[in-house]
Amino acid sequence: MEQRVDTTPNCGNMLSGVGAFAIENGLIAATSPVTRVRIRNVNTGTFIEADVQTPNGVVEYEGSARIDGVPGTAAPVALTFLNAAGTKTGKVFPTDNQIDYFDDVPVTCIDYGDASRHYSG
Repeated sequence: MEQRVDTTPNCGNMLSGVGAFAIENGLIAATSPVTRVRIRNVNTGTFIEADVQTPNGVVEYEGSARIDGVPGTAAPVALTFLNAAGTKTGKVFPTDNQIDYFDDVPVTCIDYGDASRHYSG
């Protein structure tokens, strides 16, 4: 088995900082109260829209939004993944089934921005 790190998926946590970086560095002009930043995902050829909180035309970092597994709170950044269905495998359901069974456990395999598996814990 080949041992390698797959660098093709994107990371929503990292993506949430791209818009603020672009605004803070003058790449995008801020609008109040929210600035929409369009981000190209070079790994999939798709686009993501990030809605960055910019009251008075300034990036707001403080807020009450929480992410499971991440300590603290911050201003929300809404990410919209555009045309992300099937970007890794060519199909929303790579197995052609909405539910598969692995060792009698129902599993849904989905490719929407990145291939993943979902099951009830």
